[in-house]
Amino acid sequence: MTNRIEDWITGIFAYEVKVTLTSKETGLIEAEGIGSCNNRESSLRQQDPYTVVNTVLKMTKKRALIAAVLSATCASGLFTQDIEDFPKQQASIKRGDELTTKRQLQTIFRIVAELQMNPEVAKEMMQMSYNIDRSKQLTKKQASHFIQDLLHLKDAFEEGEKLETQHNDQ
Repeated sequence: MTNRIEDWITGIFAYEVKVTLTSKETGLIEAEGIGSCNNRESSLRQQDPYTVVNTVLKMTKKRALIAAVLSATCASGLFTQDIEDFPKQQASIKRGDELTTKRQLQTIFRIVAELQMNPEVAKEMMQMSYNIDRSKQLTKKQASHFIQDLLHLKDAFEEGEKLETQHNDQ
């Protein structure tokens, strides 16, 4: 934890966390990510500040982990902006925007498994990008965009592995 504000009198809670990813093989630092969250964010503002403290801390940790993973895989360059900077899309279904298909959901789950990504990280990505809690709430269009983002991430991982293999062969 790099920074913590816990004011139990005024009900203000804010955290900043730094995550460090190290190589299991070499022990060297591969990447770091910093995440922050506070209970004054719009999605948390209407809740009792004393009951969301743990949620705020968990969101902080997830944001730091996502930042570190994007940095380690150089995947942040594949996105036009950081995930947290994407404007939140309406969770309600607009006229003509049908819910995701079973096939799209299976594709999302398959890619997440292939990436060996913690499902909680994928869930956090969906929450930040589309302001939804479950993959079944995605529209077809949102699911398509999310699949493309996961495929870009997968390509970045594979490119990184290829470069590492080439480097090790030399």
